[in-house]
Amino acid sequence: MRLIMMALCIQALVAHSQPVKIWSKIFGGNASDVANAMIIYNDTTIISVGRSSSVEIAGHRGGDDFLLCNLNPSGTLRYLKTYGGPSIDQANSVRGLPTGELLMGGFTGARGGDVSGLHGLNDIWIIAVNPFDGKLIWQKNFGGTNNDQLNALHYLEMGRIFMAGHTKSIDRDVATTPSKGGNDILISSLNEAGVINKTVTFGGTKDETVKKILNAEEFGGQMLVFGETESGDFDFQGMAKGKKDIFILKVNRNLTKIFMKTIGGAGDDLFGDALKLSNNTYLLFGTVNTKGGPIDSIKGAKDIWLTKIDIQGNILWSKTIGGSLDDVPYQAKFSADGNVILVSNSNSNDKDIKITPHGGTSDVLLMKLDTSGNVIWQKFYGGTKGDNASALATDNSGHIYLTASSFSLDFDLSPSNINAPDFWTLKLFECHDFVENFNVSICENDSIAILGKFFSKRNQTGTVRLIGGNYLGCDSIVNIQIELIPPQFSNAEERICHDSSLVLHHILFDKNHTEDTFFLKSTMNGCDSIVSFKVSFLDPLEVMDTLIIKDDGTGKGCIGVQMKGGCEPYKYKWSTGWTASNVCNLLSGRYTLTVTDCKNCERDFSFFVPSTVAVEDESSKWPKFMQNPSEIIIHWEGETITGLSIYDLFGRQITELSPNASISYLKRDQFINGLYAIRMSTKSGRIFKILFTI
Repeated sequence: MRLIMMALCIQALVAHSQPVKIWSKIFGGNASDVANAMIIYNDTTIISVGRSSSVEIAGHRGGDDFLLCNLNPSGTLRYLKTYGGPSIDQANSVRGLPTGELLMGGFTGARGGDVSGLHGLNDIWIIAVNPFDGKLIWQKNFGGTNNDQLNALHYLEMGRIFMAGHTKSIDRDVATTPSKGGNDILISSLNEAGVINKTVTFGGTKDETVKKILNAEEFGGQMLVFGETESGDFDFQGMAKGKKDIFILKVNRNLTKIFMKTIGGAGDDLFGDALKLSNNTYLLFGTVNTKGGPIDSIKGAKDIWLTKIDIQGNILWSKTIGGSLDDVPYQAKFSADGNVILVSNSNSNDKDIKITPHGGTSDVLLMKLDTSGNVIWQKFYGGTKGDNASALATDNSGHIYLTASSFSLDFDLSPSNINAPDFWTLKLFECHDFVENFNVSICENDSIAILGKFFSKRNQTGTVRLIGGNYLGCDSIVNIQIELIPPQFSNAEERICHDSSLVLHHILFDKNHTEDTFFLKSTMNGCDSIVSFKVSFLDPLEVMDTLIIKDDGTGKGCIGVQMKGGCEPYKYKWSTGWTASNVCNLLSGRYTLTVTDCKNCERDFSFFVPSTVAVEDESSKWPKFMQNPSEIIIHWEGETITGLSIYDLFGRQITELSPNASISYLKRDQFINGLYAIRMSTKSGRIFKILFTI
């Protein structure tokens, strides 16, 4: 049995892991550059917009300008470009249109440069640009002689783009919708060319502003508009809950009001963001600082207030999240798994904020919540100086893009952040719920260790966690399934020589033991196999028929044989060197033949070629032996002895000579008295085997 050690490298992910940082980069110039909004355009482009006072960025006109930052998902900057006039210009919102343009909106404070006109102090300014090169397509200013500002853009359908913010003007483009006092809610409908279709205002005698527009019903073109109000009269008659409240305004595509509601407590309640859930309910994220009304508790100075409302603006539930210090929500997006990613500014480290910030006036707090308001995870980003969240974007693959402003030079920030604030942009990756199945095959009698867990025939399934196994550093949960490979059974047979034996895997096979079984280790699939082995024996090599032609004294003798037994083909080797089944041109005498079959089984045969002219006994042609005290003399009359070997009765070779003469001399002292066998071969191919005594 073997123990196999295995490591896994699988791109799989684990639930509820905090996000890992893929990259962190800073974009901007030598002066102040601040992001306010971010979108993912066509899945291939990250767009951030805000304001810039850096003169070295292309397009700078003076003061603060609209700033457009175009990145690819790898964090490579395609371009930074500014648009504006000689005074203060700031982009607060950006949307991609089905026609391919990017729409940016905010406000402008002066005519000149890219700004073709100005009605008053600050006007709403909208521009359309080509997202691929940043080229300006058209621009429009909108407003009256007072302050006008755009905070939100919303695309409803072809020909209906809605911009919203606030106005203090009572003339020019807002003359038909007079101010109620202070800053009023301003909502306008325009088409893709920037032509205004309709404008409405709502408000009271104090300040209001719009922060967000979301679709209401799936069909019908109704929208929910969210923002803040300080008023309790006119359109907010009797609705004031405290110093500042969050309002919910429902309008249709023609900007006709359906209802207006406010929610909040006795203090300042500020709107942060809102998301529409799949069941036509909404999650609102705000900032609260006073207990009362629907706000049942306060954790610290400022808390995150999470509220769920229905399509009519009624509160279904609410809760506060925070620590002892300030916690202010900024923007929320859906995560890839349908939960919520919320970015806030915070410096708390107690109560609901169970992690420690880096320090400074605030850090960027990123949290994941479920749609019931439960915190799944939370993580701070920033350094030891001030860090403030700006915008957030997510995609369907689990990536989170975050922009912020930071003055820090440590932790998540580079020491090169010397021209703060800039567009500090991070790409994060959240480890989604993901399970990977992994099948591995092992031999039936083996075991395998995977990340410290053992699997075998008795334990074929299990789960292991691969820490940091993903290419982004996330963990992996892997379901292991072991498939067992049983031993393979096979039969084998071998034919061997009639009188031989075979040793295989330390087992002797002979005529007394012809069958056995044994294991083979690590065969083709790496597992053992069981082999049933059998030997069978060939018939002995025998001469089935012989043809001998006598010699007439001139070397005309022949020998021919026909074999049986063993296995064909046969190989022949005569003592004359001939290699066929028959040999001719022989003088009278004795000749030997060695036959080898297809299994290399071998047997020797001896044949005598008689003479038709012989007048003396055959023995008279044999060699003669003579001995004296010092020598043994072997004389073979009429023959040249080419080979001579002498053996004792135990088969041990005593000596071997190649005299190439008719007489051979042996030293007497090489031998002790006894019986010996001598084998001689002649130049004519004759071989004699004779016993003699010394």
